Amino acid sequence: MLHQESTSLPFLASLRTADNAESRRILLRITTDHFISRQDHSIQQLAQFEKTMLRLIARADPFTRLIVARKLACHPMAPPRALEMLEEMGGEGALHLLECAPLSRDRLVAAASGNESRACALARRVDLDAELVATLSLRPEPGIALALAANAAAPLDAQACAALARRAERERPLADALLSRPPGGIDAASLFLLASSEQRAAILAAAQRAELARASVARQEPDRDEALARLERHALARQPELFINVLAQALGCSRDLAERIAREPSGEPLAVAVKALDAPQDSVVRILISGDYVRIGSLIRLTDGLNPAAARRVIGALTGAREERGAHYQPVLDPHAHPSPSRVASGSSAPVANVSANAARRQRAFAFALAQSRVQKSG
Repeated sequence: MLHQESTSLPFLASLRTADNAESRRILLRITTDHFISRQDHSIQQLAQFEKTMLRLIARADPFTRLIVARKLACHPMAPPRALEMLEEMGGEGALHLLECAPLSRDRLVAAASGNESRACALARRVDLDAELVATLSLRPEPGIALALAANAAAPLDAQACAALARRAERERPLADALLSRPPGGIDAASLFLLASSEQRAAILAAAQRAELARASVARQEPDRDEALARLERHALARQPELFINVLAQALGCSRDLAERIAREPSGEPLAVAVKALDAPQDSVVRILISGDYVRIGSLIRLTDGLNPAAARRVIGALTGAREERGAHYQPVLDPHAHPSPSRVASGSSAPVANVSANAARRQRAFAFALAQSRVQKSG
């Protein structure tokens, strides 16, 4: 390849024999340009190129290494050893390779735990996987988190997004980067407090859609009614400190988060939080009108059309305690039913009087239909 051409071109032959920085720089760039001018090379050509590159890169200056790195990073047949040497030698060339070159997995993992500049470059890669994203999302440096959030191709799962959202409360550029990601790229529910009214509407709409295919079962919590009554009483009595204490207990979150929800000027977070507690609409209205909210009509319309399950999804993302649906059996027709409907639970003696009238009618209809099918089969 280059060796054969240098024998016929005196200029290249003189560069190979010269031992000064300028000659090495020119020869390295010519060698690189010759290599990338073709997309296919024989095994012998690749071996010769790699041997020449390793010798020249070892003594190249940082600026020349950057030029070479930019040219080799996008070539499908770039020798891995040449890329590794460029990455090992550091500088802007190494950062460019970490951002877009096909480096080995070990080098990417090492960069994720390396210095800030290398991790930032890695966070901008378009082929990050969940493991690398998790490692980068836990790094304390703001620049790394911002680069990761701005990378629309980075697969941010719920855990990584929640970790970044907690930091975004203190770092506004990070919040803007997360909220600017394409729709569907992340579950933005954990960013609800940081979002604008328009963005919050989109978050709630997404939560509604996510809950459409799920069974909506009202929560049977014995303390719910008491908590709602206390919230309403403290709201009407203008007792904000007591109201925040009860809200924190009812939502299972810190007092600081409850205070942010309750004191947010628009009232939207509080409206969603109260709806997440399955509060009746009249109770929701009384709680909201006790606040100094300008758009009280909009808040009431918001809660009127909001599914409590969707509201719980958003609040769960904020508190970090989103419940996993389907983990526990919840009978729909009969609260005393056994998880195996065709069997009777041992020791179960739930009185028939405890079964609702609707459940009883459904049970009688099911028994009648079963009897009819047996008659038809026997006939």
